[in-house]
Amino acid sequence: MWTDLWRLLTDWLRQNPEIVAAFLLGILATVTLLIYSWFWLRKPSSRDTELALRFRNEELERETSQLRQQNADLRLELRQLQQSYTQARSETASLWERLQASLREVQQLHQQLVCAQTALEQSRQRELQDREIIQALSEELEGARESQQQYLDALHQVKTERDSLRQRLEARQSLEQFDGRIWQRQPVESSPAFVPLTRRRMRILAMVNLKGGVGKTTLAAYLGAALCEMGLRVLLVDLDYQGSLSALCLGTRYEEAWRSRLLVDNFLRLQEPCFEELRRRVLVPDNWCDQSGAYHVVAAEDTLQPTEELLLTRWLEGRSDMDVRLILRRALHDPAAWPKYDFVLLDCPPRLSTACINALCCCDYVLIPTRLDKLSANGVIRVLRTLKILARGSDATFPEGDHTPEAVPAICPHLEVLAVVPNFVIRRNNAPIRAQAAILNSLPKQCQDSWVGPVFVWPDGIPESAQFSTAELRTFFTRSRQGLGDYFRDLAQGLLLRMKEIENARSGIAAICAGTR
Repeated sequence: MWTDLWRLLTDWLRQNPEIVAAFLLGILATVTLLIYSWFWLRKPSSRDTELALRFRNEELERETSQLRQQNADLRLELRQLQQSYTQARSETASLWERLQASLREVQQLHQQLVCAQTALEQSRQRELQDREIIQALSEELEGARESQQQYLDALHQVKTERDSLRQRLEARQSLEQFDGRIWQRQPVESSPAFVPLTRRRMRILAMVNLKGGVGKTTLAAYLGAALCEMGLRVLLVDLDYQGSLSALCLGTRYEEAWRSRLLVDNFLRLQEPCFEELRRRVLVPDNWCDQSGAYHVVAAEDTLQPTEELLLTRWLEGRSDMDVRLILRRALHDPAAWPKYDFVLLDCPPRLSTACINALCCCDYVLIPTRLDKLSANGVIRVLRTLKILARGSDATFPEGDHTPEAVPAICPHLEVLAVVPNFVIRRNNAPIRAQAAILNSLPKQCQDSWVGPVFVWPDGIPESAQFSTAELRTFFTRSRQGLGDYFRDLAQGLLLRMKEIENARSGIAAICAGTR
């Protein structure tokens, strides 16, 4: 392309040299004119130049002054930066030293941690070893405890046997000290209390005589029947192992009592004797016809004798926590018994046995049946002497010349002799025969001398009759037997009046004592 252009220009210059020269001269003149115009237009005047230079100089001075100020500021800032740098370097050095110290502390702590971990591991190993040792020691200790417990059990058994033997020995020694008066021991504080008649209306009567064959059973059975006929509720308890009262009152039901073991000896053997247990053993005679009263019987048989001996032996040897003399008191002086009966009649054996002393310790009154013969009269005197010791203890007094017992407690202080009832009276012309009449007339004085106080003797007595042994109890008060029935009706009425007199006298004495206080 350039070659073509160069060739074109060369050809054109060869063909028209004049035009080319004129063109070049025109271009040269134009350029010269332009340069001259430019210089002319650019050339300032001198004053303007001076002013411009002055302004320029002032501007430069101002800029110089500003630059100097900036330079001073920069130098000040530089010095400040140098100081800050120096301070920063100092702080950095201090921080570095602290960092180095911290690193050393961290290293020390790391070493301590390693040591602690090592010690912890060792302690864990020792703990495991200690646990194994403790486990072994625990097993040994458990074995030792078992051995100790066995030893303690054996020791306790030995101590128990020793205490038992000691109690037996003390019991034997106490028996020697009591000189045969085994019933005069002092009751313990936990013994059931005697509840007086002022707090209960159920009267308890005991038929007592230490001589047999005087009619205790007959008196209990028919007196209870007479009271029942009067509309009173009567409970009879047979305390004689011969079971005469049970056979007389129950008839065919006595065998039922024997088979079912509803007997008084089973009651006496109980650990917790109470009225409800005694009531469970109550039987009602067959075909007993009464109006509004009740006639209930607790039977006995020959198993009562070994029961009495067992209870007495345990009590004397100290193997019984319960006072064997107060079993019946625990039951009959229970408030649950008082609304059930008006009278409780206790038929006692002809000896001062466990059952007899139970009757005396719980009864309010004693009835003493007797025959009108010399031997039986002397038996009444001996009974009164025995009753006086039980009722008054060391305060009992005797006629001059009689033996005064040693200090003994009164275990039956509420006991009252209600009456001496002559039995088996032989009558001629509505009066006892001469021999019996003489004993009947002398009996009150003898009883008063022995009891040291008046003793009521039932003057009419109960006649001797074969009908007592042949008549059934439930038909005894029929019209055909009316004569014998009247004796017991009169006796029941007389004893009720006698009891009211005694109770009124007691109430009067209690009121006087209360007023004196």
